Amino acid sequence: MPNTEECLIIGKVLSADLDAHGNLHIILKNSNQYWAQTATKHLRQLQSQIIKAEIKTWKPTATKKQTPTEKNTTT
Repeated sequence: MPNTEECLIIGKVLSADLDAHGNLHIILKNSNQYWAQTATKHLRQLQSQIIKAEIKTWKPTATKKQTPTEKNTTT
């Protein structure tokens, strides 16, 4: 049974092109070696599978500002 786990791969697009056979080639620059190896592992497991890919500009999630905790001033 094929693995149905979803994988999100985020990387800077260095190159994107189609070859003479209509195959899409995308070269990504991941943030570090660990995530590049993890993405490669997941993609290799999908060889010969049909996948759905969503390509979009990555927008960092807004980090919620933490308010400093107030000291109890009652005596």
